[in-house]
Amino acid sequence: MLLDQKSFILLLQVRKFAQICAVKVFRSFESEKVKECASELVLQMFTSHVSLPIDESSSADTVDPCILHMMDVMRFLIPDLPPNFASKAIRALPKGAKSSMVMRRILDFMEILLEYFENDPSLHR
Repeated sequence: MLLDQKSFILLLQVRKFAQICAVKVFRSFESEKVKECASELVLQMFTSHVSLPIDESSSADTVDPCILHMMDVMRFLIPDLPPNFASKAIRALPKGAKSSMVMRRILDFMEILLEYFENDPSLHR
């Protein structure tokens, strides 16, 4: 389905707003038990979306947008996830992706993870 430019921009704004809301809701949880349950759900959702097949022979326009959007949301949630969930998210990343859109997100994801692990003194051994 092709969208005209106005519709496409509106769609991007809606997705960005949804990302912001999801992160705000996640960060509003005060109970550790609730955060743990929410982290598990986020990880399950992330794993199920990024494990979708990526057609590497086609253009970037055919990469399932769910993969890209879920990777974008995870970039913002990583600092709020427990360390063991962050490491599970690494294992779920698509392997051997050649799409520049997917690779850019994987590199962004890894950069945020490195900062996360560098800045958390409890993770240093």
